[in-house]
Amino acid sequence: MKLGFPHLEFNSQSAKLSAIIESTKSIIYAVDSLGNYLIFNDSHRKMMWACYQIEVDPKVTWKETNLYEQDRLKLAGFIHRALTGEQFRVVEEFGNPLFKRCWFEVNYNPIRDEFNRVTGVAVFLEDVTERIALEKDLRAAKESAETDAKAKSTFLSNMSHEIRTPMNAILGLTELLLYKKLDVNTIENLKAIQFSANNLLTIINDILDFSKIEAGKLSFEIQAFDLLHVLEDLNRSVSVSATAKNLVYEVNMSGAIPKYLKGDSVRLSQILLNLLGNSVKFTQTGKVKLTVDVLNETETDLVLEFKVSDTGIGIPKDQMQSIFHSFSRVESPQKYKTQGTGLGLSITKHLVEMQMGQIRVDSQVGKGSTFTFFLPYLKVKANELSQTPVFEDIGKVSFNEMKVLLVEDNKINQMLARQILQG
Repeated sequence: MKLGFPHLEFNSQSAKLSAIIESTKSIIYAVDSLGNYLIFNDSHRKMMWACYQIEVDPKVTWKETNLYEQDRLKLAGFIHRALTGEQFRVVEEFGNPLFKRCWFEVNYNPIRDEFNRVTGVAVFLEDVTERIALEKDLRAAKESAETDAKAKSTFLSNMSHEIRTPMNAILGLTELLLYKKLDVNTIENLKAIQFSANNLLTIINDILDFSKIEAGKLSFEIQAFDLLHVLEDLNRSVSVSATAKNLVYEVNMSGAIPKYLKGDSVRLSQILLNLLGNSVKFTQTGKVKLTVDVLNETETDLVLEFKVSDTGIGIPKDQMQSIFHSFSRVESPQKYKTQGTGLGLSITKHLVEMQMGQIRVDSQVGKGSTFTFFLPYLKVKANELSQTPVFEDIGKVSFNEMKVLLVEDNKINQMLARQILQG
């Protein structure tokens, strides 16, 4: 079908223009200030038929064309804007609902004469229906994924809290029983229960932290703390596990580190406990060592370097890149059996990086591993020390002459608390 030029003379130049415009898949038409067609190509003719069941008549102005009324009003507004000299682009939906509605990216361009007066409008359309549909599907999929992720996070959080309540009761009652005079077999059974319950509690905590990280809800508290106290608290936990396996546990802390730092001490303890716990777990003989030093320092802050090294089974080279991935676990050549969720190192990496730090690992199979991470901390000013809470050991307290109000809705926890308070 030939290009329509109802108001232009045909000559060799217009014939070339006709060939060029007709060769494109873009929908092109132009109208004068009165709405008369100046030009249109076959793509425009096909679009008008598909969307409105209209055969374009060059003798009829676009205003007189039997368009869908809402489209006529939109188009009138756009043509008017362009006739004022504005060049613009819009993405709009056109078409009669009885036939076909499509989305188009439309460019409106004023046509000017030799005196720079606007005499008409050239319109270029691209059918973007598929793109809009795809974007709509992607938005719907994104919203659905976010809803699912939120539901999963809420479920994991609720379940973790629900499971933690009976687990704490199991651990508390087991500890109370271990204080009693029992036969050797019963004590061994209780210790097995205690060990399994602690492992399960670690898994629950990992799942809860992982769900918080995924949901972007993991928070950090910036408070003054004593790094030496943090390390001493860790020693109580790690040294017991290390001693049980006849491992040497060594801690070296640089004297250049200030007594008080400002940051999240709880998350630091979690990071170190994850790394030290792994070192003890994967080391059968030898030593586990923690080294803390100052990497660089300014008047207001400093970066600490933490190194956790061991003489354990090591990590194969082909697994070095994946150990920080979620649910990833080391499979050693010696077929050493691993336990846990595979979330510990992934959570550790997130905890380090969310505090603007970095973590890396160096390892050799059969010789051990060294995990190194760097964390920035603020220095505590002298006037802030007075605001730092000081905790003292008040020793054993007797409740015999005291009345205690216990608020607890769980009956097992009520029983546990009552036994603890009764001594």
